[in-house]
Amino acid sequence: MKLAEHHDDVKTIPELFYFAARERGDAEALRYKEDGEWKSVSYAEWARTVRALAAALAPWIEAGDTVCMLADNRKEWTYVDLAVQSLAGILAPIYPTSPPRDVEYIVNDAGAKIVVVDRPEQLERVQALRREGKLDIVEHIVVMDPADTSDEAVESLAALLERGEGLDDSVVEERCAGLDPDGMASLIYTSGTTGNPKGVMLSHTNFISNVHAAFHRMGEDKFRDTVFLSFLPLSHSLERTCGYYMCVRVGGTIAYAESIEKLVANLGEVQPTVLISVPRIYEKVYAKVL
Repeated sequence: MKLAEHHDDVKTIPELFYFAARERGDAEALRYKEDGEWKSVSYAEWARTVRALAAALAPWIEAGDTVCMLADNRKEWTYVDLAVQSLAGILAPIYPTSPPRDVEYIVNDAGAKIVVVDRPEQLERVQALRREGKLDIVEHIVVMDPADTSDEAVESLAALLERGEGLDDSVVEERCAGLDPDGMASLIYTSGTTGNPKGVMLSHTNFISNVHAAFHRMGEDKFRDTVFLSFLPLSHSLERTCGYYMCVRVGGTIAYAESIEKLVANLGEVQPTVLISVPRIYEKVYAKVL
């Protein structure tokens, strides 16, 4: 894969990611809590995982295909996002709290043959819609956590990664090389308060230009040894752009909060240098301090 010589020359999200992986190597990229302990994933390991997943998904995804994902913030969210985009696919994330009618509408409106979920509870929601004949378009369901099911349409993320590690990943090189910066990277759906959700079409350029602009506006000196704490939903463009792609741009570390309820505890444990948030959260912090 031909990579840009400088960060500012990066044009697509996969190029941004693989550039950072090459530059940062064994540096800590992702931090997550498992069995009560914080664990890490390096940039190099992150890139290997994404390429393996992309190689495994390649037979299911043609350039321009849309994949829906119903999951909370976690490292696997980024694996799926980057793998899909590395194949010139389009990610359409769905808020984990979305009601079944919105899940049904978004999956069908996006034309997604693949739906990725994080937990067995989310898997059951998607399977229930399929049993009711409301998601006939869906051919494959990928689940991140272990799930007990006999549904032949369901495959675990772990199984896909294991399969992908033994596959030729040259298809990833080819698809990335052919990416159009002005081509669609994601469909982000509105809440649908005035009717059905509306899919906002965002290109690689939309995301990348915002990342570059924010970086230069704030100044490079603000981002040395950066640790981001991710808790706002990645389904929204704010967290995805500023708390995820921005972190990749500066070669920082993304730590995933366990939940909004544990945010204060996680703040103390992670001690982030950057927190992407909304006014209501800061108002709550201010009120608590007072």
